[in-house]
Amino acid sequence: GLDVDDKSSILYQLKADILLQNNPDISKMESANELYQIAIKYSDNSGPIKIKLLNIFIELGHNEKAIDFADNLLNQYPNDPNIYYNVGVVYLRMAKEIQDRSKIKYNELNEMERPTENIIRELYSDFKQLRKYASFSKDYFYEALDLEQEENLDTKNAISEMKSAINQMDNIFIPSIRERAQSVGIELD
Repeated sequence: GLDVDDKSSILYQLKADILLQNNPDISKMESANELYQIAIKYSDNSGPIKIKLLNIFIELGHNEKAIDFADNLLNQYPNDPNIYYNVGVVYLRMAKEIQDRSKIKYNELNEMERPTENIIRELYSDFKQLRKYASFSKDYFYEALDLEQEENLDTKNAISEMKSAINQMDNIFIPSIRERAQSVGIELD
């Protein structure tokens, strides 16, 4: 097909779609990414292809790229709940990555007799960043929920999970780090 018509958006898109079937590996996702980029170039209606490309960025873990790309998509499609939901997922993933490593560091910190200023500041910064990502995630999930035609339990559960993470940061982890810092003479913002 592409040998006959190398400017067919549909053929590039189909080839990418085929690569993504049956649990594709990173190499296939990267190839699909390139094919979707070409399909977009030749398409009269690139929106659906761009949404597929967004999903590739998310699957590949290109979080910042996915967020920037989604923000551009939202300018074109401000009423698409799937885009809001996907950005919420990216921020949720980023929050969870910080949460996983920070809870381990937090437990180690609590076992230290006198933690260094660097450890305290780093953990405090991590928890503030986690809170920020959780808040962004929650906001995007709320936008998706407002736009969804039917009630979506996944969106509601994600909102609840992010609210819980924010509450843990506000009521447990951040105050605890501030208290620990103060106890060893370290001033935090």
